[in-house]
Amino acid sequence: IEITASRVSTLGLDALRTRLRGGIGFTRGGDAADRHQTMGATIAWSHDMLSPVEKTLFRRLSVFTGGFTLGAAQNICSDEPLSADLVADVLSQLVRKSLINADHVGTSIRYRFLEPIRTFAWDRLRESGELESTMGRFIEWLKQKAAILDADPPPHMLADERIELDNVRFAVRWADSMIEHPAAAVSAADVLIGFRNVWFGVGRELEFRTLAFGLLDQVNESDHPEIVGRLIHAVAGFLNGSELLTLSERAIPLLVASGHRARAADLHARCASAECMRGDAASAERHLIEGEALLDDNSGRTRTGFSFASHGAYVRSMLKNFSGARALLDRLEVPAGEPFEVDLQVLFALIESGQGRVENAIDILNNAKPGLERHSNAKHLAILVCGNLAVCYMSSGNARAAEDELREALEAAVDIRDLWLTTGIADLGRYAAFFAATSGRVDLAARLVGASDQLRNPATLEDDVTSRELAIKAIHERLSPERAAALGRSGAAEDLYELLEEYLAQPAAADSARPSATSSPRATSVMRSSPN
Repeated sequence: IEITASRVSTLGLDALRTRLRGGIGFTRGGDAADRHQTMGATIAWSHDMLSPVEKTLFRRLSVFTGGFTLGAAQNICSDEPLSADLVADVLSQLVRKSLINADHVGTSIRYRFLEPIRTFAWDRLRESGELESTMGRFIEWLKQKAAILDADPPPHMLADERIELDNVRFAVRWADSMIEHPAAAVSAADVLIGFRNVWFGVGRELEFRTLAFGLLDQVNESDHPEIVGRLIHAVAGFLNGSELLTLSERAIPLLVASGHRARAADLHARCASAECMRGDAASAERHLIEGEALLDDNSGRTRTGFSFASHGAYVRSMLKNFSGARALLDRLEVPAGEPFEVDLQVLFALIESGQGRVENAIDILNNAKPGLERHSNAKHLAILVCGNLAVCYMSSGNARAAEDELREALEAAVDIRDLWLTTGIADLGRYAAFFAATSGRVDLAARLVGASDQLRNPATLEDDVTSRELAIKAIHERLSPERAAALGRSGAAEDLYELLEEYLAQPAAADSARPSATSSPRATSVMRSSPN
């Protein structure tokens, strides 16, 4: 309708009516194929009326599946016969003719296609012989952004660049399909590596994993050892423990040999955390020692150094080496405004609670809560802060505050479904089971325990036994052991996050009905450090 209406000023009503009757008319309840043919004919009609230079820009812009700015269009589409100055004028014509939409985003304008129109333009780009050259410029433009993002950018930039993730996904998928041109996959790997921290926290982990694994299959390790090592490091925050240990064994030598010692150290720290999950304390400490040996004096001021220290401090806390955990954190120099400042507060609270100073831990975590507003795009921080607060409040017997914090943590958890935090979220699921049981939803409670247990390794050094004990006791007070076991088996086959959504769908227990949690002897943190 928009495309047709936009022709009134150039064709007049009579000519427009004639054209519509001549084969571009509207369907009258026909099937989808008829409607699609009519839409295609309408778009083709509009395209045929464009000038040659308008057709050129129209097809080149089809590489943007996630929208674009004028600057991006000039960067990628400026080539014969289009100059950068001409792009702005021609783009305005395409907007006026309703082939491209212009959306105001803050004080700037972002342009986008409707998908049927973009698909049509993409087909024209493929037919033109310009596809590879245009996609090459597109990927190079994304590589420039990725290089900045990979070099400790300000936190706001990580949030601002999330708008480009659909463009990154499209570029990587295209490069992955170009089997006969392996250089495209290498360039796309650089893009994906730089955007890794932008991707984190947007609830699209499986997508990132799929893209990374596709490129790992494409890039030859012998020809590009550095790229393979960096790509494995980039995907590390999106792996489970066994995947991490296997791929890190491959990546660490590649990173060390290519001069990326800090990234290799970071993988060692992540492996230490994975070894904790497997119950192997000796291997965990060995990874930390080997990782520390790779760091230089400047590491305490870099994002990779923050990551090593936070993972290492978490592991040493699990190993009851609290002085060693503090030593790792004390060397850091985190700039004000960095999301890692919240991670640090969580880790210091973990150390305090581990040493029995629960009230100190509660104070630290409450002081960290303003940081959740400053870093609202980093939703994993809400899981860390509120999840640990819930555990501490349970330990101190304040069930009312505990459930409030628990629900806030779980709201963020079901939103982003973070793979790296799944172990801790399973523990929070057990606390949710406790509250569900004591508020009368005992069947849901038993299913929550089953789903949470399914995600836990019984050998792990970080298991929060208190959460399970509380949940099981509350369930067995209301159900027979046989019925509870049957429901637990049912829950083990269900998705934990769907069960958590079911729990959150009901309001919290009334204040007068909230149970006491004084049976918990001390706080046991269920949340590890941040994935990235």
